[in-house]
Amino acid sequence: MEEGEAVGGGRDEQERRGEGRNEGWAKPCLGEVKLNVDVCVRDEEGLGLGVVCRNDRGMIRWAITVQRREWLEPREVESKAMLMGLKETARRGHMRIVMESDCQVLVEAVKHRSFGGSDFHLILDDMP
Repeated sequence: MEEGEAVGGGRDEQERRGEGRNEGWAKPCLGEVKLNVDVCVRDEEGLGLGVVCRNDRGMIRWAITVQRREWLEPREVESKAMLMGLKETARRGHMRIVMESDCQVLVEAVKHRSFGGSDFHLILDDMP
């Protein structure tokens, strides 16, 4: 996808069509970018990691996909995708970042700055 390409119409279009206000993707606040991460685990093919970064108008700034031949726990894969996105976001100079993941374990661990000695926690320790 190209920089500046709109996806899914966004919250304003949903509200005009009378769709639910709390459903679906929501734009970040003015001046922020939003990272959405997702992964897929395929038995024989390994892992697929994806990150999409959108601006405060819902326009795609950049996207990354990576396929790896390794097998990890789902929370580890999600955390690697988030770390990959955060590193790219920092490299591009974005300062105000909102992160979104469907991995509740990752969301709670980041929110509460979870500590531990597992591989998952070591990945979390690398996040800015």
